Amino acid sequence: MPMRLGQLSRQLNLDTKDIVNFLAENNIEIKDHPNVKLDETAEQMVMEKFSDPKPEEPVVLIEPAEIQAIESESSEPESDILPEPQSEELEDDPVTEPIATTSDVEPAEPTSEEAIASETPDSEEEIEVIKAPKIELPGLKVVGKIDLPEPKAPKEDEEPEEPIEKEEKEESIPKVRLVHHSKRNSRPRLTPEQLEEKRLRNKRAKEKRIREAEERAKAREIQRLKDIKAEHYKKKLSKASAKQTTNKKKATSKPKQVTQQKPQPKSLLGKFWRWLNT
Repeated sequence: MPMRLGQLSRQLNLDTKDIVNFLAENNIEIKDHPNVKLDETAEQMVMEKFSDPKPEEPVVLIEPAEIQAIESESSEPESDILPEPQSEELEDDPVTEPIATTSDVEPAEPTSEEAIASETPDSEEEIEVIKAPKIELPGLKVVGKIDLPEPKAPKEDEEPEEPIEKEEKEESIPKVRLVHHSKRNSRPRLTPEQLEEKRLRNKRAKEKRIREAEERAKAREIQRLKDIKAEHYKKKLSKASAKQTTNKKKATSKPKQVTQQKPQPKSLLGKFWRWLNT
């Protein structure tokens, strides 16, 4: 499977530029980008060039004396173990042999394990048992005694008078029971009809407040229009009086033309309409 340039550089612990330059020398041009895939031939060339050679295994020479010692060690356990199949063959083919007497049987040499076992009791007897000395701790020492006075026994003749007086006082004082009333519990609970009536009453009061505010705003607007009209009327009268004074000064032979004045409107809307047309 072809490898990428970045993967191959990480594997060989090289820079990608070194690999690109080496392939350019061998007439193989690739981009210097870690995701560029390499061909098998280019990958093999780079691996052969930059991979570390495998260390050769050291050759150990064994002398003939060491070989004999190893062979003797390997052959000793095999001689001690007796094969079991031979015993079965002997049992199958019984052979009449002369019974050896006790005098003919030579005592067997003690094995290494028996020799070790025979030597161990003597060595155990020779070992002395070392015991740690017991440390005796000193007990508590009594320095001195303090004679405490014996508690006085209550006299049977004397009767307790004070408790009786306290009981009489407690009986004479009446017990006052404090009852805490929370504000929530003191308020009477309203029925659904009362709640609905309260909601409608609040709604009507709110609508009334809104209506009164609208009426006040409307009255202010009407008053403002009245003030504007009055000011405009005053200006118009001042202009007319100025014209009359100038006409009196000029004597003319022409008869005076009587102008018919339209009746002035009395309603507020009519006055406003007349003001717009003038």
